[in-house]
Amino acid sequence: MQGLLKRIYESKKLTASLKIISHVCVAFGVLAWAALLALCYMEDKLLALKVAVCGAVPFLLVSTSRHILNAPRPYELYDFYSEPPKNKKGKAFPSRHVFSAFLIATLWFFESPVIAVALAVLGVILAINRVLVGIHFVRDVVAGAIVGIISGALGILIVL
Repeated sequence: MQGLLKRIYESKKLTASLKIISHVCVAFGVLAWAALLALCYMEDKLLALKVAVCGAVPFLLVSTSRHILNAPRPYELYDFYSEPPKNKKGKAFPSRHVFSAFLIATLWFFESPVIAVALAVLGVILAINRVLVGIHFVRDVVAGAIVGIISGALGILIVL
């Protein structure tokens, strides 16, 4: 894996392309979250509040756990990064971007399974990109995806 990361990181064009793809996935996630809240708000204001809570509470829990665990990032451990992809130390486990992508995708299931699947595909693309760019290890993105799916499912079952 180190060899693959080194080859990818040494290719500035490939790294730049992967970062753009990552930013696009994140932008779609933010738009999907806003659209879900707006759709719920139009149906029922209380429903929109419940969906917001279903997103906010697990996000805060994941953020807190990342701070406590303080897991290192690949670019902190490997010396082939001439310039790290981020200026952040630790707090890599679980991936909050991937967690958010899968949480949003899961919450979309109660409104539109088709949109939910499309968002899950974007979540997978985002997870692959975060690993290839060297921001996360595979364990970080897998844990983020699992926690996001479980959080979204619990939110749907308990709150909605």
